[in-house]
Amino acid sequence: MIFGDPERLWSVQQIMNAIYDDTTGSLKLSGTITGNLIITGDLTSDNVYSSHIYGGTASGDDLTISSTAHATKGKIFFGANSAYDESINALGIGTTNPYYNFDLYKQQAGTGVTTFRSTNKDTTANVSHNSLWTTQQYGSGLARTLFYAASNRTDGFGGRFDVINENGSKFLFSTAYTFGYGAYFSLINEAGSSGVFLSSYDTSWINGGNLGIKTTTPNSTIQVVGSLSLSYIAKTADYTLTATDYTVDCTANSFTIMLPTAVGCTGRIYNIVNSGTGTITIDGNGSQTIMGELVQYVTPGANKQIQSTGANWIIL
Repeated sequence: MIFGDPERLWSVQQIMNAIYDDTTGSLKLSGTITGNLIITGDLTSDNVYSSHIYGGTASGDDLTISSTAHATKGKIFFGANSAYDESINALGIGTTNPYYNFDLYKQQAGTGVTTFRSTNKDTTANVSHNSLWTTQQYGSGLARTLFYAASNRTDGFGGRFDVINENGSKFLFSTAYTFGYGAYFSLINEAGSSGVFLSSYDTSWINGGNLGIKTTTPNSTIQVVGSLSLSYIAKTADYTLTATDYTVDCTANSFTIMLPTAVGCTGRIYNIVNSGTGTITIDGNGSQTIMGELVQYVTPGANKQIQSTGANWIIL
């Protein structure tokens, strides 16, 4: 009886402790074999030492590794600290007792991190894109979860994190300096339109529906159930209003408050108060008017609220 690689053969006598069991039809081997051993069928062994294990020699052959031939499955160990539990279909890296389908575990004293990394490399552009999901311990009993997305590009476009629903709507977080947004957060519907856009660098907006603050049932475009704080600044000399102003308190002297252009800020409101003893002049931008006049005046103790029409200004 001959076993082994056709190019390197062994007889039964040359294999240490080879026993053929007629009852089960199996060949039991113990000892060491140098070379290739080809087995057609199943291999059951307590220990197999080999630098390579193949499922076959033909194209498309498969290799199946199982903990046991019994219906009640056990674990397949990878080294001393990792295992696949066939009984619950769970893979543990860093643990031999996985609880979840994929269980990444690290045990250490003090601070440290446990990280899962996914990398995709564009060999044409020679650019790598990395995503890391990290659990970080940064103090005694203190931990946080970090998601890191990076694109090793030189044009300033950072990584982007998307959570996409099957209908196409998604949550998106990105650091896209190329577009001038800085870090931003967006909620995008299934039609591809962004309904919420919050930027750390430039314009932020909410598009669609009503916005409620401290209420889940807003009855207007914006409803605030609570106090409201608006911009306040005190001035004693000529001043040009900006996009961040609301109330300007003129506390002393006579001087001019100059309006910005009404174009591009339709609906913007300014509140100009004269709490001093002089006369305050409100000057429109260039030829733009305020209620049909180039200037308006605020006398001591009075105030004027003005609003942009998109072309000129009106008094409320």
